[in-house]
Amino acid sequence: MSTTPASPVPAPARLAILDDHEILLDSLATWIEKNAPEFDLVLRAGSWIELVHSDAFPTDLVIMDLQLRESVSIGARVRTCRAAGAKVIVLSAVYADGRTTSEVAKAMNVQYETAKTYLRRVREKYGKAGRPTSSRADLIRRAAEDGYLT
Repeated sequence: MSTTPASPVPAPARLAILDDHEILLDSLATWIEKNAPEFDLVLRAGSWIELVHSDAFPTDLVIMDLQLRESVSIGARVRTCRAAGAKVIVLSAVYADGRTTSEVAKAMNVQYETAKTYLRRVREKYGKAGRPTSSRADLIRRAAEDGYLT
């Protein structure tokens, strides 16, 4: 009788969360700790400086709020994390609050075409998951189903 060794269980991905709203930071962190064993939440940061100066940085993944009350742009934050080897997820409710793509681009401090590209990528990911978002209402519905809207 031969036995096959069990596949090793991958180590949890090291996760950091960056959000300057303490309640949101605590809520997301608590949910991840209780429901996502594939992540090891090693860093909660309320500011960009706190994140990058932490001994736990860089992590495998950083989840960050799009709009921090800081002067460092989202582009600079994402580039810095990626250069350090971290993957990045940016959370925002901006698209779902009734703003036009032009208004969203301005709020994100990006060009109109960049905002359109981000929106297209979100729609593509939902489509690949079998959850089409052909209309704005579909997109808002999906975001609400996934807990991005309250």
